[in-house]
Amino acid sequence: MSGIIKDNQGRSSGLVKTGATTYDDDKLQSNIALLGFKTAANGSLAKYSLQDQIIDEYEDATGIDASASTNEILASGSYGSSATSTNYFGDDSDGTVTTSGDVTHTVLSKNGSYDGDMLVKDYTNLTISSGDTMTVDQPCRGMLIFVSGNCVINGTLSMKSKGALGNPASSGGSDSNSVQSAGIQIGFVTGSGSSSFTNADTNFNGCGTTARTAIANFGNTVSNGDTVTVVRTGGSGAASVSYGNNGTDGGVIANGTGGGGSGAAFYSTATSGAGTAGTCFAGGSGGGGASKGTGSGGTSMGGAGGSGGSSHNAWTGGGAGNPGAANQVHGGWTGGTPNTAEGLGGLLILIVQGNLTVGASGVITAQGGRGGGVPLPDSSGAAGGGCGGGGRLIYAYGGTLSNSGSITAAGGVSTSGEAGAAGPGGSGGAGVVTGLAVTPAAVYNDLTLQSTDTTAMTEPDYADMVMLMENAAGTATINTDIKGYISKDSGVTFTEGTLVDEGTWGTNKKIYAFHDLDISAQSGTAMCYKVTTHNQSVSKQTKLHAASIGWK
Repeated sequence: MSGIIKDNQGRSSGLVKTGATTYDDDKLQSNIALLGFKTAANGSLAKYSLQDQIIDEYEDATGIDASASTNEILASGSYGSSATSTNYFGDDSDGTVTTSGDVTHTVLSKNGSYDGDMLVKDYTNLTISSGDTMTVDQPCRGMLIFVSGNCVINGTLSMKSKGALGNPASSGGSDSNSVQSAGIQIGFVTGSGSSSFTNADTNFNGCGTTARTAIANFGNTVSNGDTVTVVRTGGSGAASVSYGNNGTDGGVIANGTGGGGSGAAFYSTATSGAGTAGTCFAGGSGGGGASKGTGSGGTSMGGAGGSGGSSHNAWTGGGAGNPGAANQVHGGWTGGTPNTAEGLGGLLILIVQGNLTVGASGVITAQGGRGGGVPLPDSSGAAGGGCGGGGRLIYAYGGTLSNSGSITAAGGVSTSGEAGAAGPGGSGGAGVVTGLAVTPAAVYNDLTLQSTDTTAMTEPDYADMVMLMENAAGTATINTDIKGYISKDSGVTFTEGTLVDEGTWGTNKKIYAFHDLDISAQSGTAMCYKVTTHNQSVSKQTKLHAASIGWK
């Protein structure tokens, strides 16, 4: 005969008796919870219920009562505490990376071949080795790189020719928002800053949901920061030129990308194509070259480069853009091999908590691409296309900056041109580079994570809790730095359980639990739990990956 043993007051002991032996079911209860966590993870399930038990793997925030919780940040399937009034350096979800070859990240939420969400990566430490390039697989709305440790660039971190085709004043990105009229903005806490700024996710409208979520993790500056802006409209495009003139360079603007260059005009009656203005996502497109003909202008909002035009034996270059325009050969012109028109400078943001080192061979670039051109000395009779505007580059570092390489957002530069015989297309306007020393120290808040209610079928007297936690930094002291509570009256009254260590589930990851917690002094059937962390700091960061409670 078996059953739950009760004491002389009718309370369950959690032991099952069979004949003359007893069985402790605590491990069985924990194993059921662990199987529930695995089922939730494999099925990407939100909070769900078993009989007299709930499982929450934190696939999303469905099972958490946000109004009763404080300082909770859900990132990569775990809850940790927020860090307020300070800078954010990512969640380390991409780990420590040292490249051993080129790294090409896949852009998410692609919209055709020239648009997609801002790419976001969260490294613990990042080293780009000499000869290696880290970039994206197509033009997009930017690249936002967080490094919570140190960053070493001996190769190339690049948004060169990767600026997106997109109108920032129209809805775009996976968040389906337009960029605010003030542009894209971040407020950093700095040692000498005095400005105040609210780092809301709306400051990255139009960049995609991942970028907006990341920016929302920044604390606000309160008379202790500097605000960095990427203006919505970049430098102006260069005007077209008539025959006998080289292309003109794109315009520049404070805190923005550069404008596209115009094409060159060679031979009688030629008129080249004009460049276009940049956007916060890309430098401006270049105009097409012309030789006794008319080149077309670049397409606005990071669109296609202008085509070349000719009506006699001549070669004319296409302007840089999305895509770069094809070069045009008319008649029997025979000269050098022209380069193909390239893309537009993009938006690149690098935020490093530790030291940022750019070695002698290191390059951080958001440069614009070239227009179509013929290298000297074979360019006689050719008219080059306008080059793409430079992008916008922002880098912030909390440690030491050591730069013996190149950090640039220059406009593209034409390779063609021979005075009196041909014309080079205009260079793209230079984009702006902003480097900022920021405050690395964070103010870490303690976490209160309370679940939503689940109604018990009958009023219980005892409860169990199993949680999966991680020591992301340092080591939390059980029942001091992390605590667990159960309520059956919707959180009006909580009873704390004494957590015990029931093993590990990964590196720095522990299974904590308590069983048969007496909650009979409470009254009700609205079951919920609460987990709190304490003494959080840069050297002690506690994360919660899953929780389960059961009752009887």
